[in-house]
Amino acid sequence: MKTRTLAIFSILILFASMITPSYSSASGDLVIYLKNTKGDRISAYGTILKIYDSSNSELIVQLDPVKENKHFEVNLLHNNQYKVEAFVHDIYASTDYVTLTSDFQRMDLILPNTGGIKFQIVYNDGNTPVSDAAVVLKTFTGKQIRQDTTDLDGNTLRMWIPSTIQTGDYYEIEVKLSDNISYNEKPINLLPSAQVDYKIVTPWPPIVDSLVTFTIYKNEYQKLESSDGSFVAKLYQNGKQVAESTISPRAEAHFSKISVGDYDVEIIQIGDKEPLIKKTVSIIGDKLEFKLFGNEITTKTQKTIIPTSETHLQEAQTLNQNCKCVAFRLDDVQDYWLNDAQIQIINTFNEKQAPLTIGIIGGQIGNDAKLNSYLDETLNSNKIEIANHGWLHEDFTNYNKTQQTHFLKQTNQKIYELYGISPTVFIPPLNNFNDETIAALKDSDMTHFSSEFDYSTPPYPLSNLELYNFPEGAFTGDLNHQRSLFVGVSYTKTLNQIHESLDKYGFVVVTIHPQEFSVVRDGSYTNEVNWTQIGELENLIDKIREEKLSIVPIGKINLDSKVIFLPDWIRNNAKWWSEGKIEDNDFVSGIQFLIKEKIMQIPQTAKAPISTGSEEIPSWIKNNADWWSQGLIADDDFVNGIQYLVEQGIIKV
Repeated sequence: MKTRTLAIFSILILFASMITPSYSSASGDLVIYLKNTKGDRISAYGTILKIYDSSNSELIVQLDPVKENKHFEVNLLHNNQYKVEAFVHDIYASTDYVTLTSDFQRMDLILPNTGGIKFQIVYNDGNTPVSDAAVVLKTFTGKQIRQDTTDLDGNTLRMWIPSTIQTGDYYEIEVKLSDNISYNEKPINLLPSAQVDYKIVTPWPPIVDSLVTFTIYKNEYQKLESSDGSFVAKLYQNGKQVAESTISPRAEAHFSKISVGDYDVEIIQIGDKEPLIKKTVSIIGDKLEFKLFGNEITTKTQKTIIPTSETHLQEAQTLNQNCKCVAFRLDDVQDYWLNDAQIQIINTFNEKQAPLTIGIIGGQIGNDAKLNSYLDETLNSNKIEIANHGWLHEDFTNYNKTQQTHFLKQTNQKIYELYGISPTVFIPPLNNFNDETIAALKDSDMTHFSSEFDYSTPPYPLSNLELYNFPEGAFTGDLNHQRSLFVGVSYTKTLNQIHESLDKYGFVVVTIHPQEFSVVRDGSYTNEVNWTQIGELENLIDKIREEKLSIVPIGKINLDSKVIFLPDWIRNNAKWWSEGKIEDNDFVSGIQFLIKEKIMQIPQTAKAPISTGSEEIPSWIKNNADWWSQGLIADDDFVNGIQYLVEQGIIKV
């Protein structure tokens, strides 16, 4: 029994010894090199290989390159077929099959040729290059594989990358102006050996033409107020100041013609060096309203730039300069933009026989048949004064004197060609102007302009100037910051502003925008008249007349205007006198009272009174009064009669 057991054990040992050498020779090393289609060996940088058992598609191993990205090595079993897949930066490149038949075996895996792609990055106009932008190329998995910076023409260097030959593989490009401003475009595909010039049109404008507004809050709930002092907003880019705007009484700073980018905004009280608020914002044109909040800002009232209301009142009283007049200006008159609202605003003044100054944008007028037909008819009423409102509503302070003069004359020429009128009044776009604007206005024979008080330096004389500045002191609409829309205000609010400006400065200009008189739906303006606000405007005009204030165009605010200021309620007196309902003496006494109280202003060019020994009023003057009351003759014709009575001593001033 022992002999039999020993024999069996010996057989097992022999069998085991036979198996062991057979197992060690059943596997071998596979070395894989990468080559292009020409047979040249290529780097394995960025490449991974996935090796599958081809019999059941089971992934056996994933390989990274060894020995400075020259090749791959793996130990596999003999006599099995394997599938080898190559991926370069996650992009599928090639597949091949191999059966290991020796202890050391070499395999050449052919990859398709790379392609070359060069990018040009432009703004949304399709032409203007985006320079100095970071261009990052990623695979569809998000892996970054190339990066370059655009040159002055918006171009990158050509990038040589694996071609995309498998469905679902692609590249994605990211264009970055900063960490906060970027644009991505995908999918981008590339064929083997192709050389492609690829144009990326970003959504950014070359210049943000629209008005960018910053509203300044001294805490979470309260805006800065005029009583807090005078402030400026400064924009910095890459540490360099690029723009500056005075903070308006509405606690707003306005900028335009800004390039896309990140800006540091500083709010500084005039006279100080350290900012009260400092914040970085990204301006790309999609957002035009920004709110800047201080942390319970404590301000000191400034004594410079804007004197107190008492100072203005003393100046006005000392000079005895108060026109007791109100001028309305309608800004942004242009083609195809809320034209029904524009027309109805102008029509309201015509129906009320009230003067109005309209600011026309020269480069955006003349093609809207509806608006221009209406203006052609309306300008014959002599109640509408046309003002130059820039060529394309550009911020004049961004240009030199020569360029500003060109814009002024270009717009005046366009208005003359359309309506036969050469404007002498200028409304600065965005209310912004500088010393070069003043020089350009004088060179262009302009006599008046109207900005805002926060952009101007008082006092504002009402006589003996070559160029008059009568800034805005009231408005019929205000910006709703929650909705980012201009909305109309009540006539009582505007009337209070009128009183305040008259007390301080002796005149008032009321600004109107078409937006305030259009219906808003779904957060957008529509070309539908807001009749409620038209009613507020009518009430405002009526209340001004009830208070015996004159309504005049901007060009007739100054006391030495060559045209007499005629309050429209005088028209009723002229009508009653022409009909014999009041006597000559009553009419003359009434005119004398109006002149004495400076409600009606007699031009300084009128002759000194010459007594003729007769106080009889010629019949032609009464006829003029009758025709003028019916609107059949112009104001100037009626004025001639009044001047004649003064010159003859019938009306004593």
